[in-house]
Amino acid sequence: MSEIDLTNKFTISMGATLVSEEVLGRAEAVSRAKKISLDNRQKVTLQRADEMVTMVFSEGQLETYVCETRERKPGVRGKKSDDLGEDFEGEDEFVNDDEVQL
Repeated sequence: MSEIDLTNKFTISMGATLVSEEVLGRAEAVSRAKKISLDNRQKVTLQRADEMVTMVFSEGQLETYVCETRERKPGVRGKKSDDLGEDFEGEDEFVNDDEVQL
C-alpha cells in the first residue's frame, strides 16, 4: 500500500458544527473553499493534512494564510515547552562521557 502525500491532502471546515470534507490537491481544495465561503457567506478554513498550512476564506476571498516554517511534534500547537515534559526541544539529561560504554 502506498502512503498518501500529506502535503497534497486538505480538510475544508465551516462553522461551529465543523462541517468538513477532505479534498486531494491544493488547487481543487482552494477552489472548493472559495466557493463554499461565497455561497454560504461564512468563514471557511482550509488546512493541509500535515497542519503546516492553514487558509481562511471569507466571501470567496483569502482572508488569512499561515504557513508554519518549522516542524513540530504532533499535537503541541500553542503549548510552551514547559508544558510538554522533559524531552521537548533538546532538553536531554546530561550524560557523562566517562560512563558511556561502547
